[in-house]
Amino acid sequence: MTPSQQNLFAEVIGGFLINFGAVEFSSFLWIEKYSNDKIVRDLAISLRLGQRLELIRTLVKRSDLPEERKETALRLWSEVSEISVLRNTLVHNPLVTNQKTGEIGIIDVKKMKGIGPYKIEPLQIDQIATAAKRISLILQEITTPF
Repeated sequence: MTPSQQNLFAEVIGGFLINFGAVEFSSFLWIEKYSNDKIVRDLAISLRLGQRLELIRTLVKRSDLPEERKETALRLWSEVSEISVLRNTLVHNPLVTNQKTGEIGIIDVKKMKGIGPYKIEPLQIDQIATAAKRISLILQEITTPF
């Protein structure tokens, strides 16, 4: 990997992870705002992100928000859930270089079960960058609960 490729991967992945961390923190703010009991937020800290997202969706549905705001919130948090799949692939798997093509990407080792050969499509830098941009836009909307 060249120094410029290293810098590109570091910048894109670093930005993505920093923004996703802020999204996760925002999830606690939403739980605190829309739950009737402050202990729910404390308990939510121990939940996996997917469980917190489900809790947020339930709380939003039960809230007194106008229907339009509920729909927006549910859509945004559903997008977070979808992007979290990419985040999990990114943080739990190795960055590899294809020795024949020079292609660089993140492989999902969970797709390597059983006897090979395996058809593995590495997560590419442009896919990570697209998700990073989207998560930064979502963050702008969810930083403060409605």
